Amino acid sequence: MLWCYAVSDDIENVPFERLNKWNSENPYSRTYIDKDGDAVIKLNLDLVDGVIKARRLGFFKTCQNLIVEWHKEVLDQ
Repeated sequence: MLWCYAVSDDIENVPFERLNKWNSENPYSRTYIDKDGDAVIKLNLDLVDGVIKARRLGFFKTCQNLIVEWHKEVLDQ
């Protein structure tokens, strides 16, 4: 399993509604506030039965794009 995981402590009163909206619109990732009060986004790629190189590279690009989008939509509003 490959994991993409990002944490931001640069949050100020992020409402749970914004987190819930992200989760409902982005079913392949999850965002939440962790026990330390930091905002987290994570997604994974299951490697069971193998995954070709192009798919792994695509996953890393997806991670990069989602983290940027997540920061704009969830943290910066």
